[in-house]
Amino acid sequence: DDILSSTVFQSINGIYLPLWFFKGRYHGNWSASSGYDRRETYLERDSNGKLQERTRTVTDWRPSNGQISGEFAVLSFANSGNQIPVDAIHYAHGTSFSRGDMKPFDAKYSAGFNLVEFQDESIDAWESYGEAQVNSIAKSDAKSRVPGDRHKDLRSDVMFDKEEPIRVYIPFWLTHYSYGEEKFHVYMDGTTTSRIEGIRPV
Repeated sequence: DDILSSTVFQSINGIYLPLWFFKGRYHGNWSASSGYDRRETYLERDSNGKLQERTRTVTDWRPSNGQISGEFAVLSFANSGNQIPVDAIHYAHGTSFSRGDMKPFDAKYSAGFNLVEFQDESIDAWESYGEAQVNSIAKSDAKSRVPGDRHKDLRSDVMFDKEEPIRVYIPFWLTHYSYGEEKFHVYMDGTTTSRIEGIRPV
């Protein structure tokens, strides 16, 4: 009951994080084992030794494969040497906006905010964060295409056609607070009020 009166907010920092914006298309192949469920009946003796008819679900497995292709637009953090917490970096990747929302850099936008400098080249950011995100998008696409009632052993092999990457700064709020002897944090997306994430006392 004392969480509000006993919480001490240490800092509420506005910060612009540097990210590479990758946009393009992916295309490739997928393969999996598709499971088709069917009901079958069988006989089983009960505790009295009498035969009883039962039913069970049996899955027949068959190989399946196909092709995938689609568009992607992902962000990759561009300063791996900074002391930004890893969970904050992953949170930053979840922000979204249309390309038309981008504006040429102007110092007036950063008034009152700290700017974390760009350190990683686009190829490093792609290998660290971007490629894994696009592979996840492609695998989700493949998963939606697998026929059957269930599947296993899903594999996808994709290639990427990337446009020229763009350096972007995206605003966030980082709030740190203490409750009792423990420290907690909250991340807020500066582009939308719908994304708030953090750790709270339990």
